[in-house]
Amino acid sequence: MPDTIKALPTREAIKRLRQERLENGLMFPLNATSVGLDEPIEVRIRRITTIDNAVLDQLPKDLKVVLYEGIEEFQKEMKKAENAAEPTNLEEMMANNGKIVKAAKAWAKAAFIHPRLVDTEAEITDENTWTVEDVEAEDLVAILMLSLNADSDQIKKLKLFRPAGRPAVANSENLPVAQDSVRLLESAGAGVHGDGV
Repeated sequence: MPDTIKALPTREAIKRLRQERLENGLMFPLNATSVGLDEPIEVRIRRITTIDNAVLDQLPKDLKVVLYEGIEEFQKEMKKAENAAEPTNLEEMMANNGKIVKAAKAWAKAAFIHPRLVDTEAEITDENTWTVEDVEAEDLVAILMLSLNADSDQIKKLKLFRPAGRPAVANSENLPVAQDSVRLLESAGAGVHGDGV
């Protein structure tokens, strides 16, 4: 048994953290799009999963349609890929990648909070709107993969978006912990990290 174990946060702390994530979104670095810059451009996104109704309920109807089309495209391509032979040349590989990028574009349009992401320049309404072509394909696919894999290294690095002047609801160092959890760990002889606030 390790010498120090983190105590469990309170249920209320977890609820507040989830609400903050839902309301404000996460900061996502566009690493491929930022090549050549000193620091990556960060955009504000929702982490969309199809099993989280709270996130899906927040999407406007038009984005739900876009998201569904992206999911449908992605699932169709995954089924085809299961039965398909490996690409034998660059053209076949590029065609396969194009199908994944098409699904990732639809997914990213629903995920982006700021800036807003659209398909064409004709849809741009202000300087806070980008087209899917403004973002490198690697970044679009990374957002899609982030939504499909909760254990990825990328997701562990994401930070909550904090509106200016608004204090953090919680972070991993100051989450209030359940005192029963602390007592249980101490009675087992473990040192406890996270005494709460």
